Amino acid sequence: MSQTLSPSIARCYGLARVARVWKVSRAGVYRFLTETQPNTSARRRGPVGACSDAELADHIRQQIAASRLHGEGYRKLTLQETNRQWFDRAQAEANLASEFASKLTAARSIPEAMATCQEWTSRRFEMMAEDGKHLFADTQKFMEAAARLVPTGSLIAGAAGTST
Repeated sequence: MSQTLSPSIARCYGLARVARVWKVSRAGVYRFLTETQPNTSARRRGPVGACSDAELADHIRQQIAASRLHGEGYRKLTLQETNRQWFDRAQAEANLASEFASKLTAARSIPEAMATCQEWTSRRFEMMAEDGKHLFADTQKFMEAAARLVPTGSLIAGAAGTST
């Protein structure tokens, strides 16, 4: 319709005028023009793979079934637990810094500011000691999870027996 010539001045009506008369936005007109028509099939963007998505999903399921490691189990739980602990730790440090800043700005004298700094320092050292304990425990959990991946130590014993 926007390309139709006006009978009075022999010029195109233009999209803006047509959209205004029809009381629709120009964006709506463009959206309508770019929508896929029902007789065309919408296809996934990107390169075409060696097989269809359904076949690929079947191949992946077969690989998972053939693997000796099923699911995520303890490894996923260990990582989630560790991430949660470290996130909580970071949040506690942010709260401590915020509390320190507010107390320091509220200090009226140098001795009061020094007491605030000493309190912050002692709490910070306590948190660092807790960090060391958590780091040690997390490392131990990861090492235990890694040890479960090696079946009965045969890989380690075999490698040690071959070196002469």
